[in-house]
Amino acid sequence: MIIALIIALLFAGGSLEVFYIDKIEKGVKKYVSDDDRRKELQGYFKEYKKVNKSWNKGMQRDLKNFKKQNLDRAVAITWYEDFFKKRLDETAKVQHEFIDYRINLQNLIYDDEWTQIMELASSAELKEQAKEEKEARKNSDKDLMYKLRQAANENIFNPDSKKEVLAAWNIFKSDYDKTIETYDHIDVEDSEALVNKNLSAEEMKELVLKLDSFRAEMYKAYIDFLTILKENTSNEEYKAIMKEFNKLL
Repeated sequence: MIIALIIALLFAGGSLEVFYIDKIEKGVKKYVSDDDRRKELQGYFKEYKKVNKSWNKGMQRDLKNFKKQNLDRAVAITWYEDFFKKRLDETAKVQHEFIDYRINLQNLIYDDEWTQIMELASSAELKEQAKEEKEARKNSDKDLMYKLRQAANENIFNPDSKKEVLAAWNIFKSDYDKTIETYDHIDVEDSEALVNKNLSAEEMKELVLKLDSFRAEMYKAYIDFLTILKENTSNEEYKAIMKEFNKLL
């Protein structure tokens, strides 16, 4: 299943945020020249996987709770504000752990080994596969966003309320599109930085701050839309519409 881009914005994830390069572990096994360094690097990979697994488990737990709360019109907007703040704080904490792991990898791998590993990780075949997956995610999101609009159009019976919600959806969709466009630009731009062996911890922190700023913008856009939706729907109308939104997730 291809994960929707909206999840990356609402809940974080992806190689840019964890400073992990696809195929790097395979590359270390193939190109690192001595057993001691290779063993130490494999220890860092093990630690990384443990932290990443715990982070993903927490994200899935939060996502499940988020989808449940989404269906209840009585849930206060302050719940979402607190929830998103918690997500930002937890993401920032784990991002700094991943930065430490990345610096350790850079220090242990020699320059010529790093070059060979990056060539393995950035083959034309892998790049094409990543491009196809990204386009599929964008198209999937586009279809589901319009299904959200259709759900609002079909389930809200008061004409004035429907007008308010559809106008709010237009703003939400516009904000989402702008954020995704910028996010994609950052993804391409900083993917190049990701393969840089001399990337400093400060540069990595700047990178995640940029990503988190877009995430904060997405949180605001979502809360603004949700506020209008709650004000202009009955409990039944709201639940029917949010069932459709949950399909985005």
